[in-house]
Amino acid sequence: MIKRCLKIFVELVAISVAGLTVLVAFAAVRLSQGPISLDILTPHIERGLNAEGGNFRVTLGGAVLAWSQADRDLDIVVKNVRVTNRQGAEQAYVPKIAMGLSIRALIGGEFRPTRLEFFGPRLKLVRGEDGRIQLGAPSLRRPAPTKGESTAQEAKDGGAPAMGGDITATVLGSLLTRPAPGHPLRYLRSIALSDAALEFVDKRNNFRLTSPASDLLLVREKDGIAVSANLSLTAAGETAPVNITGGYRAATEKIQLTARFTNLELARLAKLSAALAPLEAIRFPADGELSLTMDADGRIDVIALEATAGAGKLALKGLYAKPIEVRAMRIKARADQGLKRFKLDHLTVDLGGPRIGLSGQAVRNGKMTSVTLDVTARDVTIADLKRLWPKGVAPGAREWITENIVQGRVGRADTRVEFTWAQGADGKPGGIDVRRLEGGFDFADLTIHYLKPLPPIIGLTGRATVSKDAIVFEGGSARVEGLRLDHGKVHLTGLDRDRELLKVEAVARGPLPAALALLSHPRLDLLKGFGVDPSEVRGEMAARFSIELPLLKVVTFDMVEVVAAVNLRGVRVPKVALGADVTDGDLTLQLDKRGMDVTGSIRLGGVRADLAWTENFYSGARFRGRYAVKGVIDDAGRKRLGLPSGPHVTGPLGFDLVISRFDDKRTDISGTLDVKQAALVFNEIEWSKSPGIGGFARFSLNLQDDKIRFIPNLSIKAGDLDALGWVRLAADGIRVESFEFSKLIFGESDIRVSGQARPDGGLDLSVTGAMIDIRPFLESRRKEGAKRPLSIDVDVDEARVGPGPPISSVKGSLSRGTGDWRNMTIRGTVGKNRKPVLVLITPGKGMRNLNISSGDAGATLRSLDITEDMVGGRLTISGKYDDTKPGSPLTGTLRVKKFQMVRAPLMAKVLGVLSLGGVLDALSGKGIAFDEAIVPFTMTGDDLRLKEGRAYGGALGFTAKGWVDLEKDQLDITGTVVPAYTFNKLLGYIPLLGGLLVGEKGSGVFAATYRMHGALANPKVSHNPLATLAPGFLRGLFNIFGQPSKKPPAEEKKSSPARLPPPQTPSRAGQE
Repeated sequence: MIKRCLKIFVELVAISVAGLTVLVAFAAVRLSQGPISLDILTPHIERGLNAEGGNFRVTLGGAVLAWSQADRDLDIVVKNVRVTNRQGAEQAYVPKIAMGLSIRALIGGEFRPTRLEFFGPRLKLVRGEDGRIQLGAPSLRRPAPTKGESTAQEAKDGGAPAMGGDITATVLGSLLTRPAPGHPLRYLRSIALSDAALEFVDKRNNFRLTSPASDLLLVREKDGIAVSANLSLTAAGETAPVNITGGYRAATEKIQLTARFTNLELARLAKLSAALAPLEAIRFPADGELSLTMDADGRIDVIALEATAGAGKLALKGLYAKPIEVRAMRIKARADQGLKRFKLDHLTVDLGGPRIGLSGQAVRNGKMTSVTLDVTARDVTIADLKRLWPKGVAPGAREWITENIVQGRVGRADTRVEFTWAQGADGKPGGIDVRRLEGGFDFADLTIHYLKPLPPIIGLTGRATVSKDAIVFEGGSARVEGLRLDHGKVHLTGLDRDRELLKVEAVARGPLPAALALLSHPRLDLLKGFGVDPSEVRGEMAARFSIELPLLKVVTFDMVEVVAAVNLRGVRVPKVALGADVTDGDLTLQLDKRGMDVTGSIRLGGVRADLAWTENFYSGARFRGRYAVKGVIDDAGRKRLGLPSGPHVTGPLGFDLVISRFDDKRTDISGTLDVKQAALVFNEIEWSKSPGIGGFARFSLNLQDDKIRFIPNLSIKAGDLDALGWVRLAADGIRVESFEFSKLIFGESDIRVSGQARPDGGLDLSVTGAMIDIRPFLESRRKEGAKRPLSIDVDVDEARVGPGPPISSVKGSLSRGTGDWRNMTIRGTVGKNRKPVLVLITPGKGMRNLNISSGDAGATLRSLDITEDMVGGRLTISGKYDDTKPGSPLTGTLRVKKFQMVRAPLMAKVLGVLSLGGVLDALSGKGIAFDEAIVPFTMTGDDLRLKEGRAYGGALGFTAKGWVDLEKDQLDITGTVVPAYTFNKLLGYIPLLGGLLVGEKGSGVFAATYRMHGALANPKVSHNPLATLAPGFLRGLFNIFGQPSKKPPAEEKKSSPARLPPPQTPSRAGQE
């Protein structure tokens, strides 16, 4: 029984398998011939697709069984699928849908799809103003056609499929959440759209994107939905293939999609979000990948982009007026934080030479976008820099660089810029407000115009730093107008303000004329007022300097800030001072806005000197310029400089001068002269100093037209000279016009002197003070030749004429022409009793009268250094100068009454020779009293002739005649000594015999003759004993052999017509 049953079962299975095989084979053959109509099953399929009491009604136009070549599967394909809502409004129309059916549902007697593939549908995505994305309109907004109208309506619509948003959402929702049992789509696992027409409309950004032939697959997975699609995005007539993968994850409730595209213009993506607005600039096809992250209601949260592109144009509106030609580009960017932030990881652009790299981010806050951008550049020329620097970014810096850097290249540039970008009222980008700019670039061989039209800096190599308001170029070496620059810096500041500043720092080396030419350029004109022609200057310089000035068309020195330290070598500047050149300058210069200091050594007109020069540039300075000069100058140097030399000063002078210039064009000079090695001669005061005697002079001078006009302070201390005063010079700067010395001490003189030059070349003097020593002036009478006309007013406490006591209370005046004194009135007092002294010289025709009187002859003669041996007496000297004869001989008579002779060495020597012991004792004691002395004389120069001079008193009488050579201190005098002069005189009164007994005038009956000759200090004295007791008429006979020589020794060596003939011999005198 069991075997029979088993056999029957096996046979049935075999028959079934065989029948199924035949059926399958038949179906395969039939399907190969075309779809198999399943119209008989269409009502059953409709019931399976409609939920009882549902919101939608699905109607089918028919059904077939077809073989899918792509999936190698059997599909039930329903045609003309329409979906309507309860109100009858059409929600969707799809010409063809392929379905896969659930076996489980079929076993249960239900047609439930597991897979839906829509062929040729039209699907619309709409982004609303609120940013949400909806699947088209809720419905197609047209009534469902009746059964008889279907064909006509389809023809009217052109067979165009369409799906409303509500039904689309319901179908897609069935994948997200599995419907309840009994729902038509409970077993749905995937949805496919084949050859679908997709449309994306962004109402917020007024943007439309289509994909006319698209394939889309959505597959339910355990934790969400997987999505894949192949699109052909079309915009503005251009098509780009796009492959999309991704899906929805229930755990995060986020949709993540990745779109891989080729030949897509990234600018088309800019309108997807304001965060992608920077992509608007990339107007050329690119290949890459775009990733989106959005929430379930369609709000995009993150967009990531990575792409590469070939040649095209980069259009940066607001930065560049025209698009930039690009050879290649790579970009990686991301928009996140709800698309409020755009982060650029990198954007590398090859511009066909220059390579630009950008990174940064842009954060949107309302209508304001804050941008931080890091820019790198490689292989950029200055021409590229001008082309690529955005006009709105640091416009001041850009303008200066593009206008003033005319040549060179940039090796590497790195810049960070932070700016805000406001959206205008029309929704378009507004202006750029740069908040921060930092960066720099390496450069080489730059040619920079730092202040046009000054010569540019050439060949500068280094690095520049750029900020919002400044640019700093820092380089190694460069050139400017013949100068070499090292360690140079060019600062440009204030580029974000109205007033831009230029600051140049460098070490400059080269020819001094090149540097001066630069400073004297009309654009700077910094040497104005110095009177320097750069073309005539020679020398080398090395300077570390900093100069800052505004970038204005007109720049004055007051606007310039300058600091410099300069070393100058071999400097030569023509016609600097006193018409002389500066040569061999070895100087150091310090310069700033307030002034300039120059120190070092120079040669001025060949005279070597140490120089310290200060120049003040600011207003209100005590002086404009000051030169401190120190050195030694000799006669030749003074002659070359046109300075006074001789007769006052000869030989080298050490000098330490300070020369000051003032705004009123005055020039003052003050200084000290070391006169130790010089010879000084001041004939005006009969004073001189030989070389080797120490001394100095301090003075201050006022110059006009480079000539000394006034010496307001003059102090001289040299030898025994100590002077303090002022001197005014004539227009030639050499001749003295007037002077005054409040202190003038020399020798024994201590006076105050003022003088005024006269038109005739003479000088008027006023002399006051405590003491004047006129001995040097007396010596000057021996000097031959023309003298300077002179007039003197004297008022001194004392005047010293000789080594004896001075004359007191001296007042008077004297004057002369080019010869001897013509007028003189001198009053004073002498002796303890202050007896008056009067000296008068009055002019006459061809002659001058001399009158001297004194109430104390002894004191006067002591003061005049004539003799110290006379005491008391009244003195008168009267005479005449004969100016018609050479030497102006003075002929006159000296008279002294009532005086005593004390000591008197010469008289004592004569008395000693004559053995007049008693008289000699009186002389050496209380002295010998004389009643009168009368001495006729003639004096020519140093030659003094005595004519029958006599002196007599009660005890003694003297006669004398002969000559005295005052220059050689020689004398030769003969005379008679009469003892007991009163007794001898009485014998002379005897009638007839008196004349014979007494002899010559002044002699006596008993008398002795003598002769003194030789040196004035110690003459030889002789006498004739035979003549001692001879009567007067015979005394001359015995003196024939004792007469004086015919000529003084001085005349034996020279035959001057000024000399008088020798005195007559006593014998001839007696015969007369």
